[in-house]
Amino acid sequence: MNTADRGARDQFVSDFLLVVENDQAKYNEYKALVRDEGLVRAGERIQNDFEGWIDSLATIELMSKNEVGSLLLRQLLTGWGYDAFYKIAERFEEDEKFLDKIERQERNKITTLESI
Repeated sequence: MNTADRGARDQFVSDFLLVVENDQAKYNEYKALVRDEGLVRAGERIQNDFEGWIDSLATIELMSKNEVGSLLLRQLLTGWGYDAFYKIAERFEEDEKFLDKIERQERNKITTLESI
């Protein structure tokens, strides 16, 4: 993957995460998916969700007699490849590990304070 492709992929991953992080239910769903199913299956599921959303939008455009709009949506927004969605799944795993670490630290502080 060349630098421009990597940059575009990384921007897509950042944009995707920005949107999902603002939807608490979807964010929690994907975190649980990564925890319960692992990175590979979670990446596949996230990719399927995304492609389903694009397909729905493209179908709406096609039903509105806007074939060009439908084709553009499909062309511009699909084809990211599995690696982009795997990266997204990795970020959810990293978030989960980070939150677990903070929670453990907080429990240790409480235990320390209780023993004083």
